Amino acid sequence: MTRTRRMDPFFKKRTPLLFAHRGGVRKKPESTEMAFDWAKKVGADVLELDIQVTKDDQFVVWHGPKLDNVRIEGERGPRRRKRKKITDYFWHELKNNAWVANPHRDPDHRFTDKEIDQVPKTSTRRLLSLEDFLTKYKNEPLNIELKSSIDKKHLRPLIQLLDRYHGKRTVLLASQDGRLLRWIRKRANGYPTSLSVLENIWTLLKLSDKDLKGIALQTSYALIPSEEFVSELKARGCAVHVFLTGFGFFFPALDAKPRTPKKTEVFRILDMGVDGIMTDRPSRVRKLMDDWISQR
Repeated sequence: MTRTRRMDPFFKKRTPLLFAHRGGVRKKPESTEMAFDWAKKVGADVLELDIQVTKDDQFVVWHGPKLDNVRIEGERGPRRRKRKKITDYFWHELKNNAWVANPHRDPDHRFTDKEIDQVPKTSTRRLLSLEDFLTKYKNEPLNIELKSSIDKKHLRPLIQLLDRYHGKRTVLLASQDGRLLRWIRKRANGYPTSLSVLENIWTLLKLSDKDLKGIALQTSYALIPSEEFVSELKARGCAVHVFLTGFGFFFPALDAKPRTPKKTEVFRILDMGVDGIMTDRPSRVRKLMDDWISQR
């Protein structure tokens, strides 16, 4: 059985890399200092975060766009709010006034107003602006996904902000939107990117033979067909990062429940030679990765 390790072409760390998805969304309040600090403590190699914009175009670290698991000062609970999404708020309404709930045991749980009203108003649970995040986490490698509210008009100020806090670390920018990625590749020199949804499809179907230098395939664990496929992408300059999270009805998450993912599942994925795993449970996957590395 072949077990390959190399230096990740972007993050310059020996693979496999552990990505803490939103800081570890199944273990800590997602996208908060509490989550990202914990992810560092348990050995995450890369912090994965999402960004949205508010009504006044301020970048916020949030998957969203809904705020159903967030307590907002002066607002009703999520069931009774008139404003549902982060794009419905100005940043000054959320800054120091919004706190994220603990993850529920059931990934599909809908928080009640009472549950949200009981979320502690502690500083490490606050919603973070991207600038606040970059100020606090100055050196950590980052994987930043641009979510649905990000448009082309936001890209120039976004890159300017990232340039200001870039330092010597790697920042990989991901999006499902090919328009955004093409702009970044053309105008933001030095930022590696993911593939868009369409590019993913063409690559997974092996219909694209373009140079993939500076590109990462970031997709579901279920869509990586073989070790040979991973090797081919690596030879074309690509990095392969795999999500353990769910991907539609037919591909459930491997890490949604306590004591998951299973050792056999993680070992099977690593044996295909992937460069990294993104998970909602970084502490468990860190242990399994270390076990795999010790046995190679």
